[in-house]
Amino acid sequence: MKKFLVLSLVLVMALAGSVFAADEVVIVEDVEEVVEEVVEEVVEPKVPELVFSGEFGAEVKQSVWTWTEEGAPGWKGLKTTTGAFSFLNGDSKFDHHIKLGMGSSSDTWSLAVKLAKDTAGEGLVGLDDDGGYTLKVNDDLFNLTVWQGDANSQGFVRDTFALVQGRDKGAATVRASASIMDLAKLTLQLEPGNSMIAQVTADVAGAELGLIAQRKFHDTDLPALKGATYEYDEDKNVVIEKVKAESRTGDDAVKVEATVENALDTVALTAAYDFEIVKVTVGGGLSMNNTKELEDVPAAVKDDVEKLTKDLENAFAYAVKVEAPITDEIKAEASYVVKPADWKGNGSNSAVANVKGSYEADALAVNASFTTTGKPVNNPETDDNRTTTIALDGSYDFANDITAKLAVEHKIEKDKHAAIEENINTTKITADVSAPIVEGLVSVAANVGYTFDNLGAIQVGTYVANPAGFAQTTALAKRNHSAFALAKSVFDAGATFTVTPMDKLTLKPAVSFKSFKDGNKDDDESAAIRAIRNATQHTHFIPNDFTAGSIITLKADATYAVGGGATITLSAGNDSYNFTAINGADATLKYNNPFASAAVKVVF
Repeated sequence: MKKFLVLSLVLVMALAGSVFAADEVVIVEDVEEVVEEVVEEVVEPKVPELVFSGEFGAEVKQSVWTWTEEGAPGWKGLKTTTGAFSFLNGDSKFDHHIKLGMGSSSDTWSLAVKLAKDTAGEGLVGLDDDGGYTLKVNDDLFNLTVWQGDANSQGFVRDTFALVQGRDKGAATVRASASIMDLAKLTLQLEPGNSMIAQVTADVAGAELGLIAQRKFHDTDLPALKGATYEYDEDKNVVIEKVKAESRTGDDAVKVEATVENALDTVALTAAYDFEIVKVTVGGGLSMNNTKELEDVPAAVKDDVEKLTKDLENAFAYAVKVEAPITDEIKAEASYVVKPADWKGNGSNSAVANVKGSYEADALAVNASFTTTGKPVNNPETDDNRTTTIALDGSYDFANDITAKLAVEHKIEKDKHAAIEENINTTKITADVSAPIVEGLVSVAANVGYTFDNLGAIQVGTYVANPAGFAQTTALAKRNHSAFALAKSVFDAGATFTVTPMDKLTLKPAVSFKSFKDGNKDDDESAAIRAIRNATQHTHFIPNDFTAGSIITLKADATYAVGGGATITLSAGNDSYNFTAINGADATLKYNNPFASAAVKVVF
């Protein structure tokens, strides 16, 4: 029956074509063949093909530390060496990764997975915690994304000022978005064990409007008081905190129960309107705690309970932003965002002011900015932890693919630590240039920079943080033999050459040099600097800080494109450290770190 209908349609179309285009009559010799093709398209539409992709990479690395010591004061007895470096001798590390992808050729869905490295005995079974997976489903009505992975960012769901912001990576997350009658866009994000976020954006009468709300599943932000514990009642949709507070009268400990009902933890509204000469965006938010019930509060612990429930009060955040295209080449922008200490949305206890300007015409681009951030207080008697940064940079594209860039930055860090009485003022100047030396064969990218401050609080990288424990075996020894480098002035320079002697081969020799001196040698201040510069690791460093020295790194890479998506890379180099002062005292402490690696990568 279907073939009969299709055949009738073909005949009718053929007759109609001969009537309306008599000067161009097409005679079909094999009508049955044409009918079969039409039937195939109409009755049996083509199914989108399944597309596979992936990547496999493996690398063998070797790195050996050697050193000499000539009476470095205060250092903890590094009298041994790890031995000489050899490509065929010494420890080596094997590393690999596997990425797999599949999806439909019509882009209606796709799945990308990164499998775990074979370091925990899982083989190729477990997912890589860093890369994770990403599943995307695209439809005319909605888009759906499910993903996981610490380095697998899928962008943020947030308002213009990030008053409310969902996570973009890490634990498993589900995000769905859809257009509502081409008038608005709705986005929902579910973060299991954490929160749910809903956002609506729309253009209304020329204004850009946005509404975003966040509901946290477990409100564990209540301040703990003398061993507080938290419980969550799903049926009542409340957070219950039970606190054991010791009575000031010496009586037996009492229990205080605080119940908080949260309908919506945080909601924020933004609105933007372009007045042609200036675009203005305003935003405001509210963190809500609808009810608060306290039961059996003894007078002896009343003060403690009030401290416990203080941040259950509503909190307000606000923001404003102004953008002005002064001319086609000049643009300016200013913004101010305030989030109070008890703000339950994204970030808290911060006030950020930002002013930016830019100029761009032909080959020249210039940018300037002023940013100050810290707690929303400005009281000399209060530690407001404020940082102010003034930056200026410019770039110019010369003829023949030559690009030069110059940047200057001045940073003022106020009240960063109680042990540091004065502000830390740091200035950084950098220059970069890239240019071809021999067109299509050799090019270079070079940089030079100078950084200085008033205190000697510049962190100069993590020079020797646990380099194989300096041949130490225990965890305590590894920690005690880590070191921190501080400086009042730092000079650095480097250059990387790219050489392509043939289509398949790329060579990249590189050299870098860094020199620093006059680091802070006050025990209290240097300990504070370690805390604010590397807060998560500062307790791992011994009190003896490197306060002067230099480092030279030589490295060369060679990459050969085998073909078919396969490449082989060989790399070798050496880090040479020469520390000349520890806590300001003269020292001679030299380290070398020869390294080499061989890697293969296949993309399919």
